[in-house]
Amino acid sequence: MNTKDKYPRDKGRPIRVKKAKSEQARWKKNSKNEKYPSDTFSIPFDIMVKSMEDSNCHGVKFCNGLDKNGKYTPIMAAINGEGEILTAFDTSETISSGEFEEARDNWNAEFPLEKGDMQFFYLGEEAIKKNIKDFEINKYQAVFVEQADGTDSAVLNGYHLDGMKDPGDDEDPDTSLNGVDFCPPFCGSDN
Repeated sequence: MNTKDKYPRDKGRPIRVKKAKSEQARWKKNSKNEKYPSDTFSIPFDIMVKSMEDSNCHGVKFCNGLDKNGKYTPIMAAINGEGEILTAFDTSETISSGEFEEARDNWNAEFPLEKGDMQFFYLGEEAIKKNIKDFEINKYQAVFVEQADGTDSAVLNGYHLDGMKDPGDDEDPDTSLNGVDFCPPFCGSDN
């Protein structure tokens, strides 16, 4: 692995689902998080997996965003080791890099990094692909959590869909993937 890469391919690891759910409950109970539009968002699984097929892809940034009307618009980007966007997408389709940046700028204007507001989290493509294979995952949901020490973090809750389950608040995930780089504190120059 190239040690100059800010975004490593292997970032992330599974954690116990019970632990992830308790950390999510802690995040929801913390009054400082009430200002945020949502604590979860769905991931377009097929788009994410296809984006990670690019040999230059080191992983995915899962970002908060707002559209021009101020509506919550989670956005994601498959990125290389330096953080450059290879493919951008929202919760349903691919988008341009310009649309990605606009949603990020709108979010930062409303929820500034300078005030410590959460921006994004990152997971490496190797960790995601291994999680998909090991747990036969075919649906993910991003969830913001608060660890026991009060640190904000996030998990990808993974579901193995068998045609019977519909992941939601009443359905436990099959796996949770954490070990993320979370902004803040990890942000770099490409917020």
